Amino acid sequence: MNKRFYVDDYFHIGQMHLGSGKPCQDYSFSGVTDEDAFAIVSDGCSTGRHTDVGARIITLSTVNALQRWFKSANAPISKLSQFVTEQHNYAILKSNEVFNLQRLDMLATCLYVYLTPKGGLISVQGDGVIAKVYIDGSMVLTVYRWDNNIPLYPAYASDDYRGFIKVHGDSLDLASLKVEYHYHNASGVRVEWQEVSLGEAIKGITQKISGDEVAELSFLAVFTDGVMQVEGIHWEDVVLNLLAFKTLEGEFAKRRMIRFINDSKKNNKKGPLDDISYAVIRVGHQSSEEA
Repeated sequence: MNKRFYVDDYFHIGQMHLGSGKPCQDYSFSGVTDEDAFAIVSDGCSTGRHTDVGARIITLSTVNALQRWFKSANAPISKLSQFVTEQHNYAILKSNEVFNLQRLDMLATCLYVYLTPKGGLISVQGDGVIAKVYIDGSMVLTVYRWDNNIPLYPAYASDDYRGFIKVHGDSLDLASLKVEYHYHNASGVRVEWQEVSLGEAIKGITQKISGDEVAELSFLAVFTDGVMQVEGIHWEDVVLNLLAFKTLEGEFAKRRMIRFINDSKKNNKKGPLDDISYAVIRVGHQSSEEA
């Protein structure tokens, strides 16, 4: 079987920012490079400054890093997240110099997936949701939440995370990150929990994807935490709705989110309260004859 990747993404401003005259601070990006694909979302901090700019800089520097990584021959996937972090640091430094920005402008999360026919990597810096949907209809939804709603932003690396560590109790041993795994299959839903220490989280939350798992996947998607703030709808139902694609041609994710947002505002509901975004990789499986 040959595998071909298709991607799409979309971001939308939430009611809180729309009503207060602020710009959308979420950003998303996806792409295909020959046989590889990537999907990225970033969520700017609402209490920061120009974090709509920061979200774009973080996202586009990630795109640059992934595209450069693709061109590097025989580079081990285990080193990818470190390379992306280095590119984040460089982009933040240069953007601050060139545009007279501050660290407050760069407070934005970064969730990305890099997928190849032989495997890939998921990386989480901040909060949000990762969704894996398999050919057999089963799925795994993983949600990342930080204590006191203070997520780890890539920009915190500028002082070796000292300020971030202090805000979270000044101890690397504290379990500041909560992770929930929701396993969906024909038998129902099973939920597991995990607590991650501050020290481990700072090292980077990554998950490798094997080539065997890629062969079983239908979709792999990343979401900002805006899915957790849709009026009257549980985050899990928001994610399931956004993955219920009616057609898979063209801008399949964009169409799905626009329809979902319109439906979520029915019966005098406000829909997404916070900015919301997602990026999706669809795995197309073809026989050699079909290819």
